[in-house]
Amino acid sequence: AATRDERAAAHAAALDALRTHVDEQLDAARGGGADVQARLDALDAHIRKVEANEEELQKRLAIALKNSIDIAKEELQQQIVAIGKAHETARDRAIKIDAALAKITRNGEQLRGGIDALWESLGQLAARLCGLEAFLDS
Repeated sequence: AATRDERAAAHAAALDALRTHVDEQLDAARGGGADVQARLDALDAHIRKVEANEEELQKRLAIALKNSIDIAKEELQQQIVAIGKAHETARDRAIKIDAALAKITRNGEQLRGGIDALWESLGQLAARLCGLEAFLDS
């Protein structure tokens, strides 16, 4: 009977040890679960922070892009105005050049007419000189 009692006591002790071990494992798992949950909560908070930062960066990027576009538009507008002024100046110069060429053409025609008249006068003078020379020779 003592052997049975000893075996029963040994089984009871083993069962108590097993229960203690299982309880310890459950407590560890619960504590580990809490640790895992804390890590998941921290990770979730970090993800929300990253998403908020991403949204802020997107807003800043949109503002910077808009400002860059506005600056480029202003520079382009200034270049268009400058090109318009240069075109107007070139057109004014072309008009002045055309007027100068017309004046040169008129002056050339007048000069040609004057040279023709001078040659005609020289021809008449040469004829008179020939006539005077012939008169003097006779």
